[in-house]
Amino acid sequence: MNTEYLPVIEVAKMDSVVKADELANVIASAIKSGYVNPLEVLVRRKLIEKAFEAAFDEPDVKNIVANELALHPKEKATVLGAEISMGSRTTMEYKEDPRYAQIQADLKRQEELVKAATKTGANIVDDDGELLASPVPTKTSSYFTVKLPK
Repeated sequence: MNTEYLPVIEVAKMDSVVKADELANVIASAIKSGYVNPLEVLVRRKLIEKAFEAAFDEPDVKNIVANELALHPKEKATVLGAEISMGSRTTMEYKEDPRYAQIQADLKRQEELVKAATKTGANIVDDDGELLASPVPTKTSSYFTVKLPK
């Protein structure tokens, strides 16, 4: 088993964009064939994600990218076959609205009642017999957790 590198992590040398599913197939094949340690690949994935996220969260880097993009017509560039443009998002601070905050608090209380009903497998009723919450179906999904050293 080769623990040094994945053969596909020569993305920096690619002259065009490889479809994500093609890259995924190469990574999966390397894992399935035993060429690489699957746990090391998982850690490297997390490391790469964190590194890119941190780099592009830096204001100076964002400005450099924005300035480079501004040099292109309509602030859109095609690089390695991928189209790059800049976007923005406006979010509303709903929690600043008192009614919204109350609805959220009520929703949280209802979620707790539903969790309790689901855990016990029985309806929850108030003193007058009014139904407050019923058990609901649950869905379980598996995932991996990778904690990088700080």
